[in-house]
Amino acid sequence: MRDEQVELLRVHKDRLLRLTELQSLAKSLQDCTIFTETEVRNLFASRDERYNKIRFLDALIDKEEAAYNYLVDWLTTIGQSELARTLAAEKSGITPFGTPLYEDNDEDTEDDINSSIESEVFSPVNHSRIPLTIKVELATKFLDTSQHNPNIPYYECRSKNRGNVLIINNHNFTHERHKPRKGAKVDEDNLTELFTQMGGWIIQTESNLTAAEMQDVLKQFAQPDRESPPDACFIFIMSHGEDKLNETIIYGTDGHYLTTSAIQTYFTNENCSMFRGKPKVFIYQVCRGNELDLPRRYSTEFDGRRKTSSPPSEPIETRNEPVFEHFRPVEDMLIGHATMQGSKAHRDPFRGTWYIELICEHFMKLAKDESVVDLLVKVDEGLRRRMSEIGTVQTSEHTSKGFKKLYLNPGIFEENGNLVKFTAK
Repeated sequence: MRDEQVELLRVHKDRLLRLTELQSLAKSLQDCTIFTETEVRNLFASRDERYNKIRFLDALIDKEEAAYNYLVDWLTTIGQSELARTLAAEKSGITPFGTPLYEDNDEDTEDDINSSIESEVFSPVNHSRIPLTIKVELATKFLDTSQHNPNIPYYECRSKNRGNVLIINNHNFTHERHKPRKGAKVDEDNLTELFTQMGGWIIQTESNLTAAEMQDVLKQFAQPDRESPPDACFIFIMSHGEDKLNETIIYGTDGHYLTTSAIQTYFTNENCSMFRGKPKVFIYQVCRGNELDLPRRYSTEFDGRRKTSSPPSEPIETRNEPVFEHFRPVEDMLIGHATMQGSKAHRDPFRGTWYIELICEHFMKLAKDESVVDLLVKVDEGLRRRMSEIGTVQTSEHTSKGFKKLYLNPGIFEENGNLVKFTAK
């Protein structure tokens, strides 16, 4: 049995000792030749039932991995699916996290949260209440170059006035259906600090907006009052949400909602001339349904300016006519969702949401070397290694609509052809 499996059995030993069917499990393991008849008889020879169970579990730890897998499957057959899912966290690299809140309807009281966190003090569950500390690692060179991206289209993102960031964070709701989003302010603070440290970003934060107010803010953000267009824009919207007719909806504080597809229409090339041809990144931290994603067990386990370095194609014929750049109605958009359609998203009342915490963590460490799309891939890899205390997991999604390589070049900008460092604030 592997070390992590042994640790999980020790952590959840008290829960296993409460089961009345352990002797039946021992006999089933005897039938599978994992235990011998003599072993089972000796383990359960005492009149002290609890003592017998303790001896059996101690003996189980010394068996091969097949015994652990049999235990997990057996727990499911006797109606202990939650405990079985928790033990399934032995799969490669998964770190259990404290009892989560979800982005649709928080029914946990503060006392419930505290009691669930403070139980099982020896658990390997990540119970840290300390939010992520933002410290951006700064770039030393520009990565939006043809040398770094041979034959791959990319955006230039190196202006001193780098871009615009909009953060909408709804955490207190007047509509009775929606509970406060505890921990959401941590996400807002982390994102604000992240883009502040990267340098050059104009950051706009809005909190607790109705659906109509969200619509007004988004439309105004899509038409910034700037003489020169920014290199890029980010839109973060964090709220309650769900799936309705295969459409992700985001609730305002009043219980009315906007759809994500409607939000994106404000930023099409027809409606948003300022960001035409510029990268636009949408990040939605909302639930998209009521499903709680659970891990599955399988028999096999496995540990700015748009540029391209490719030469322009030769024209079919040369005419003395004006040259126009053609834009498709929808392009240069990257859409990130915290979770899959139909599923819930996790939020920690002290550290914020899993998705935004991982975005901040990976962007601050790796934006100097990686493109935004690659960073979102790493964010989902981080989610893959998380599991809640009750055995639920989360998978993020991102979709490209004509989106190219985007490097954020944190901490540096170009001025008169020279690389210049932003002054720390």
